[in-house]
Amino acid sequence: MRKGGGNAAVPQIIFWNVQRAGNAVGPLTLDNLEVDLISLITSYNPDLLILCEGLKGLGHAIRLRNIPKYEVVKPDKGVGDYRKDTTLRYVVLQKRNYGVQTHLVDSGAKRPALLICMPGYNVIALHAPSVSKSVTPQTDQMKTAFDRVVGAVPGCAVTRPCMIFGDLNIDALDSSKMTKMRNSIAGSSLGTFKALGTGQTTQKAGGSLDWALCAQGFRPSVSAIATGKRKRAAAATGRAAKRRKTDMDDFIVDDDEESDAEDEFSQAFGGEKGADHKPLLITWR
Repeated sequence: MRKGGGNAAVPQIIFWNVQRAGNAVGPLTLDNLEVDLISLITSYNPDLLILCEGLKGLGHAIRLRNIPKYEVVKPDKGVGDYRKDTTLRYVVLQKRNYGVQTHLVDSGAKRPALLICMPGYNVIALHAPSVSKSVTPQTDQMKTAFDRVVGAVPGCAVTRPCMIFGDLNIDALDSSKMTKMRNSIAGSSLGTFKALGTGQTTQKAGGSLDWALCAQGFRPSVSAIATGKRKRAAAATGRAAKRRKTDMDDFIVDDDEESDAEDEFSQAFGGEKGADHKPLLITWR
């Protein structure tokens, strides 16, 4: 595992569900998110850092923070898009000039998948439907996204995605659910793919929901990591509330700036809860 430096030829990806609602400890403001992102970057030196379950405009808000040595990549929308303003978003940060291409991909569900094309590898990040009593919506989304990518994105018919990873919302520690998952993908384009989990709980409410589904012969290292310690965010009162209001002014795109619907911030971070998932670290040789 590369930490803080090491072999730049070893691809390293961090995926993190930065959940804005649920039983998390304290509100995750943009200030705290920035601290956490810098902590992850300092500790693990990832080539890519992928966030899911962000509010509309999160990518632009992070772009304005100018995190050193990293840049926000805006996905292409030729084969997929967010269905509504309230649809939770992906945000991709890459090392400057790392050179990935990203595409939103229609997955047949409310949320699209995210295709990431890098030299020699195509992979799919996914925030699967939150369903506890069935694995069908999650596996249907995996299969649809994979087939859609292979059929519609140039290059993917030759270099097929070797991995689907992220918040797949199936508990990898539940053997019954994983058996149902394997049965559901049997006979599909993903029929020979194998699950690789972290072996530990990745969600505060319980369950190992963040893992990877990998093609035969592709065996990355998959682990759950920590963001590092920070002080609990101050309550949204007095000076803290005033600061958040000022931050929100910074998120609004000026008329003379490049702008589209995705860049217009729809909701304040201050009124939401913090992330309740552990970041997922994936690396391979």
